[in-house]
Amino acid sequence: MAELADIYRTLGTDVVYVVLIVGFWLALTSIYVPGTGLLEVAAVIVLVAAGAGLVLMPTNVIGVVLLLVALVCLVARISFRRSNTLYAVGFACHVLGSIFIFEPGSRPNTLIIIAANLIALAFYQLILQPGLLVLNRVSPLDPDVFIGADAIVEGTIDPVGTVRVDGIAWSATADELIESGRRVRVVSRKGLHLHVVPIDEP
Repeated sequence: MAELADIYRTLGTDVVYVVLIVGFWLALTSIYVPGTGLLEVAAVIVLVAAGAGLVLMPTNVIGVVLLLVALVCLVARISFRRSNTLYAVGFACHVLGSIFIFEPGSRPNTLIIIAANLIALAFYQLILQPGLLVLNRVSPLDPDVFIGADAIVEGTIDPVGTVRVDGIAWSATADELIESGRRVRVVSRKGLHLHVVPIDEP
C-alpha cells in the first residue's frame, strides 16, 4: 500500500483528476450508448484506478458528491431530454466538483480543470446530446425495448457477438453460431445484452 501511495504521490493530483474525469465520461457514454460492453469495462478499469488515487490522496468528500450529482443529472437527461435544468445543474456540479475534488493546496492545475471541463462540454454537446435524438422514440434503459425487434448481425455470434437494432450496436448471444450479415430477432434481454434467434431467410 505504501508503494502504491508513493506512485500516486509521484503522479500528483493533476493526473488523478484527469483519470477520474476520463472515467466519469466513459461511464456516462456507456450509459448513453449501450453496446458491446467494451466501454463499460474501460469505465470500470479507469474509475478503479481513479478511485485508488482518491483514497490515497487528500480528497474532499464534497467534490466527490458534486461529481456524483453531476453524473446523476446527466444520466437523468436520458428520460428527461427537454430538461435544461438537469443539464445546467449537471455541468455546474461537474465544474464545482472539479474544483473541490481535492483539499486546498493539493488541487489540480487551474488550466487543467478549465480544459477538462471545456472538453467535457464539447463532447456532450457534439457527441452525446445528438445521440439522444436517435433515442427519442424509445429509452434503451427500458427492459422491454427491442424485444421482438429484427436486427442485423454485425459481429459473428459464437456464442457472443454484436447486432445492430434501430441504429444502436448491442452485445448479443444466441444458442447457435450466427454469421455476420444475417437477420435475427430479439427474444429476450438481460441488462445490456440481447438474446437473439435467426430469422429464416427465403
